[in-house]
Amino acid sequence: MQWYKAYKAAHDKGRNVVGGVGSTVGTSGGWITGGGHSPLSSTYGLGTYFSYCQLAIRTLINTSGADNVIQFTVVTADGEALSVNSYQHPDLFWALRGGGGCTFAIVTSVVYKTYPTMPMTGVRISATQLSQDAPRNMMSKLVGMLGNLSDMGWSGYGGFTADLFAFTLLAQNVTSTEETNKTLGALVEFIHQTAGGRLVEVSSSSFPSFYDWFLSSFNTDGDVLEGVDKEIISRFIYRDMAKEDPDKVADILSALSVPGMFIK
Repeated sequence: MQWYKAYKAAHDKGRNVVGGVGSTVGTSGGWITGGGHSPLSSTYGLGTYFSYCQLAIRTLINTSGADNVIQFTVVTADGEALSVNSYQHPDLFWALRGGGGCTFAIVTSVVYKTYPTMPMTGVRISATQLSQDAPRNMMSKLVGMLGNLSDMGWSGYGGFTADLFAFTLLAQNVTSTEETNKTLGALVEFIHQTAGGRLVEVSSSSFPSFYDWFLSSFNTDGDVLEGVDKEIISRFIYRDMAKEDPDKVADILSALSVPGMFIK
C-alpha cells in the first residue's frame, strides 16, 4: 500500500493519518521503520515514537512522545509470524520504530492511529538567482524561527543551494490569511530584503483537508507516479541549537555537498 492510496481511504472516512510526503512511499516499509517523518508531525508527532534513522534533516521540536503505530505484524528470521505492540513483544515493537526495521523482522502490515480531518493552509516561498550568502542567511532566519513555528503547529519541507531558497510550510487548522501573515510575515520580509531585488515568490492557499493539499502537490493519477533518484540521510538538530545559534546550523548546512533541510 502506497501513501496516496492510504490517504484517500482515510479521507473518505473523514480522517487523517500520519504518513509520508511522497505519493509512492510505502505505508509498511522503510518509511515507518525508519521513524516516519510527516507533514503532520508538528501536530501529531512522528510515525513512530522516536527515530535515529529517519530520512530527513529535522529539528527535535515538540516530539511529545507521539506514537502513531499501534501494531506491526511481522515475520521473524525463524519464520514465526508475530503481532507486535506495546503488550506483545514490546522490545521488538520498540526496535521496529526507528531502529532499521529489516534488521529485526519482515514487516507485513501496520496498524496506524487516525485523526479527524481539519482544514489547513500551505505556503510556498521561493527566492531564485540569489547572490552569495543570501540563501545561507535566509536559512539562518528560518532556523531561528523553528521553535515558535512548531509550537504553532507549522511544519514543512525545503532546502537551499548556492543561489536558491525554497520551502513549503504547512499548518493544520489555520485558514486565516491574517493569521498566516502574522506568523510568517517577519520571515517573508527578511527574504525580500535579503534577496536584494531578486525574484521572490510567495503563495498561500487554504485547503479543506490535508488530502486536498496533498492532491494539489503531487501527481496521484492512478498508479502512474513519479519519484526522484535521491537518497536523503538523517540528522537531528536540537531545539536549543536552532534557537540559540541559528548561524551555526546554517553554516553546517551550507557545507553539505547538497545543502537542504526538512523541518518538523
